[in-house]
Amino acid sequence: MGYSPQLIDTVFSLEVLEDGENSPVIEVEEGRAVVVHVTGYRESEVKPLEAVSEEITAQLQTDESILLAAKDGNELLAGLNDGGDAAELLAARGLEWQRQDKLGRGAAELPADLAAEIFRVSGPEEGNSGEYRSLMLASGDFAVYRITRVSPGQPGQFSLEDRNQRKEQLAGRLGGGQASAVVEALVESAAVTIVPDLLGTENDLL
Repeated sequence: MGYSPQLIDTVFSLEVLEDGENSPVIEVEEGRAVVVHVTGYRESEVKPLEAVSEEITAQLQTDESILLAAKDGNELLAGLNDGGDAAELLAARGLEWQRQDKLGRGAAELPADLAAEIFRVSGPEEGNSGEYRSLMLASGDFAVYRITRVSPGQPGQFSLEDRNQRKEQLAGRLGGGQASAVVEALVESAAVTIVPDLLGTENDLL
């Protein structure tokens, strides 16, 4: 049937929900309309702790993993931009670089929000190797990356229709990046308390 704010409001209205009246005709989408009659209603209730304890534990562990990854990732970023040896800093964390050569827009090799962010930021100046940057991904992973070279695009090779389609695809990818930027801002402003061995696992950085 699909989601319709008008439909939801009507179902929970006094006349339909409590008085048992039929709703007026509601158009849920073009060419489709419904009339609602409520035959039963169960009030919302708080689930007992026993029923949701595993779910809560899993969510807390996920949240703590994200905070730990962000904390470690920011320390790695600072070390790299302070001139630290990349190989040593990564080895200390059990990580390796993932090198991507000739990366194009919409590349499937990287998460969509990371690929969109890479093509949003400016490349390094000539003769400069570029600074290290970071991004909190929608997946909860923390990415540290560096752009070493940018090759100018050649829009003349594509038709106007193809270029407009690529703009729409990029806009969709940037939407996910903006959402993850909000999460990153919240992480940076949060007061983080690290509990040793809370999860018993190491955090992976992309």
